[in-house]
Amino acid sequence: MKFSAILLAAAAGLVSAQKFGLIAIHSGTDVQNAPINSNGVQLVIGAGEDTTYEVIDRGLYANGKPIEFGQYALIKERDGEATRDIIVNGQDNLYVARFDFVACPDGKGGYVLADQEACPSGAIGIAARAVYDTVSSSSAAAETTSGVVTSHSTVQVTVTSCSDDACHKATAAAAAPAAPAKSTPAAAPPAASPAKTTPAAIVTQIGDGQIQAPKSVPVQANGATALGVSAAAGAIVVAAMLF
Repeated sequence: MKFSAILLAAAAGLVSAQKFGLIAIHSGTDVQNAPINSNGVQLVIGAGEDTTYEVIDRGLYANGKPIEFGQYALIKERDGEATRDIIVNGQDNLYVARFDFVACPDGKGGYVLADQEACPSGAIGIAARAVYDTVSSSSAAAETTSGVVTSHSTVQVTVTSCSDDACHKATAAAAAPAAPAKSTPAAAPPAASPAKTTPAAIVTQIGDGQIQAPKSVPVQANGATALGVSAAAGAIVVAAMLF
């Protein structure tokens, strides 16, 4: 139980520290899907340098620098200046308490990230959507000696109940090839019994409409009347009836 609790806590830490990018979401506007980046001073929309974000100790960091959310999203130098209680919610949207995300015109044809109250005109309300790196971040896994913990929006923990050595031995035993079966000579088929004779009705002569039959006819070893003879007899009877 203690081991499971430790794994779950570690997995939760991986999710909170996962790195991501941010894009602006407001369909039908100029800023739809535009990246939210740092220009070294504050967060801007559709400009700046490529920025990687992560939430550490409930604070947002851009390229390792803490961010302070007030009227704008400003880049700071000291950890103590980072705004806290920041999360990425179930829709992968960044949530900051008492901060309404807008794209605010900067007067130079671009936009800066701002709070609604700091942008009296031209503001475009947006959601700041987290976009995860599908190659490294969303596929990151923490390996243990008996399980793997993967993380993204959900956490899956797999713990086996056997030790590594025991599992390996069981796997090796299951994979061992089976011993080849010994071959034995096939039994010789039984000798056929000699044909016996038994009385049977078989046509030998046709005269004036009467049919005569011999006293005996050979039969097969299994007791069945020979098919060829029976078929011939039937054909002769039919011919006699026609004439």
